[in-house]
Amino acid sequence: MNDLNILNSAEINNGKVLANGKPVENLENDFSIVSKYLYKKYCKAYIKFFKMDSLCKLGFLTTEMLLKDFDTESIGKNEVALAIGNSNSTKDTDLKYYETIKTQPSPAIFVYTLPNILLGEICIRYGFKGQNLCYISEKFDENELYENIKILLNNSTTQYLISGWVDYISETNYKSLLLLIGKNPKNCNFAAQKPDMLNKKA
Repeated sequence: MNDLNILNSAEINNGKVLANGKPVENLENDFSIVSKYLYKKYCKAYIKFFKMDSLCKLGFLTTEMLLKDFDTESIGKNEVALAIGNSNSTKDTDLKYYETIKTQPSPAIFVYTLPNILLGEICIRYGFKGQNLCYISEKFDENELYENIKILLNNSTTQYLISGWVDYISETNYKSLLLLIGKNPKNCNFAAQKPDMLNKKA
């Protein structure tokens, strides 16, 4: 992936938060605590956040940190594409919804039983209208990520790509890595260090 124009990176890994490969927070592991802390510190008011499931919150928070120093208002909304994968889909939410079926099915939970809703929440938040790719893989694989990135960057309308991995298993087992990739090196305002997840073999 050395040939990619990585503008920025953000990672949330079981309480550890990194930006451009550098640690910025080292928090308690419980995601409910981590998510509230990061939302208050790094996010602008967004009431819909509190209705999201944990997978969407994880992806949302990682995106907020990824784009906090990037002027999203100055770029075309059709120029931003997304390619995000994970290995557990929406298993945590699926189990919660299954429990509600025993009494009264919850439409509010059912909404989040599709993994691509994560991408939708990010697009709604920023108004992005580019192509989206949501994929499920057995494990994080840098080569697979790279191939998915190339697919969307080959699209003539794509100038920026948010791509990576957002996987929520439980309150104490979750991991996300998102990259902001620019198609044109001239768009690069700062160079991200190689994220920790990319330094490890898949």
